[in-house]
Amino acid sequence: TVQSRRYDGRPLKNSNFGFGTVDLAAPTPKSDQGGSLCVASTHVSGDDECSGDYADFAQSSAAAAVVTGAAALVWSDRRFGNCSAEQMRTLLLTSRSHCLPGRSSRNGSDYEVCLLDLAFLAAKDTAREQALCGGGVR
Repeated sequence: TVQSRRYDGRPLKNSNFGFGTVDLAAPTPKSDQGGSLCVASTHVSGDDECSGDYADFAQSSAAAAVVTGAAALVWSDRRFGNCSAEQMRTLLLTSRSHCLPGRSSRNGSDYEVCLLDLAFLAAKDTAREQALCGGGVR
């Protein structure tokens, strides 16, 4: 489950929430922060920035798209080409920043929900991350 966050790492109102139920957060724009994302193929009439051949979506829907795109970007890197879907999930969950600690009221366990961070892709040494995918190069 993906939570939407402001670009500064703070959660947005009405986003997915719940320690132990949310896995990862991703930054997404919101109308009070300069607009939502626009996607093609859905006609919306009006004067907003998404009118014409675009529709807007924000918050968790946009955050899920960001995480999906991040996974595709990582998979396109030769070093991580052998990652299975489960290994990719583990890699994205361990590559994080701006963690918010909390406690699940459902089971009393401590959890963190962290913001997606792909900084490791720019690193020359990605051995730790590659080990999560069984070596990487295909």
